[in-house]
Amino acid sequence: MIKKTIIQLKSLDIIFLGIICFFLFAILAGPSMINLFIFFLLVYLIYNIKKNLIKIDKNELIIFVFPLIFWIYIVLSSLFMGNFSIGFEKSFFYIRFIILSFIIYKILITKELLLKYFSIIFSSFSIFLSIDILFQYFSGQDLFGYKAGLCVYDMGRYDPELCERFSGFFGEEYIAGSYLSTFGIFFIFILKNYLNKKIYSIFFFIVSLSLIILATIITGERSALLNLILIFTFNLIFNFKIRKYLLYIAIIFVFLSAFAINNFDHVKHRYVDWPINYIKSQDGNFIQKLIQTPWGIHYVTAYEVFKDHYLLGSGFKSYREVCKQQEYETNLIIRNYGIKKETKYSGCSTHPHNIYFELLSETGLFGLILFIISKYYLIFHEVIKKRQNIFKNPYLIFSLSAVCSILFPFKPTGSLSSTVFAGNLWFLIGIFLFFVKKSKN
Repeated sequence: MIKKTIIQLKSLDIIFLGIICFFLFAILAGPSMINLFIFFLLVYLIYNIKKNLIKIDKNELIIFVFPLIFWIYIVLSSLFMGNFSIGFEKSFFYIRFIILSFIIYKILITKELLLKYFSIIFSSFSIFLSIDILFQYFSGQDLFGYKAGLCVYDMGRYDPELCERFSGFFGEEYIAGSYLSTFGIFFIFILKNYLNKKIYSIFFFIVSLSLIILATIITGERSALLNLILIFTFNLIFNFKIRKYLLYIAIIFVFLSAFAINNFDHVKHRYVDWPINYIKSQDGNFIQKLIQTPWGIHYVTAYEVFKDHYLLGSGFKSYREVCKQQEYETNLIIRNYGIKKETKYSGCSTHPHNIYFELLSETGLFGLILFIISKYYLIFHEVIKKRQNIFKNPYLIFSLSAVCSILFPFKPTGSLSSTVFAGNLWFLIGIFLFFVKKSKN
């Protein structure tokens, strides 16, 4: 099924692929394991540099200048603005994600054929996770005994049909949909490059893609469904070489969405009924109704913090402490927006659930501007500058769509300082930079 390529895997290549497999385990195990994964990668890079197997070109480091400037800013912000004991450690060690991106980029540039094994590993993991999620839905627990989440218990009886969230072997971390809608979709698309043109290979690709899409929808993660929509829409507009194939994929997506809504009760509830009914049940105009959603309350709280610290912010990683202050009490804040009805939701949390509101509240206007500039020069500058060559590479455009789906401003996100969220983002950026470099060459 896989195209035969003349490649002799050396012991160091096998070690690297083992580290990549550890990354998948780390996503499940939590932040400490992801940090260990980055450490392993750094040791691997240093060893290859000492053996002259990988050479660092100073010109390759230039694109990381603005991300490093942003990193310096958040370190200084944590020193002078926020809670030193919490913010400084998080901000100082944020540099590990920039290093992660560079290592992934550099290793793939040096050993391009490793991408084939990347795609096999991640695709296999995604397919297995999708099967596990389906098994969890129909049996009540996944293959490892993890039960579904957000369930209504009928007279003490556990019934998976009364559950809303399915995360498979991710357990109580409801991020399986986010993983499938970015890594899963992306790597199954990359894997297609290594499949031959025989009918059973095409069948495998269509079935695998459909399985991942269906499992993503079943998870009940609204942001994951939005990721899928953003990625497919982005590629339909900009990915000229595969647009006709994407039309077929879009049809599959629409069909599976309709099938899931009609056959899985929690899908209709999560994506259609609850959002519409909740907004309709609130008082006020449309904006006031949006503010009263769980996400809207976080956003206005972050905005109020930003208004009091609009230039430099309250300090990196400080939102969780600042939002506890009396002036940011939720019902007090929403009255400023003409909302008289009290809410059961709180705007105080570990983060505002949107990276841009997080940046505004914790790093101020300066921090947000530096972040946007860093992402522009790291991601979009070369795409715009070399667009005639770059837009000929469908894999580059697809990787760009995956990164953009994470950075999309109008959706709930994880925290910018979260090890899992930041690790996933910078990992994908590293792969994207590899495709940019390849297209330039």
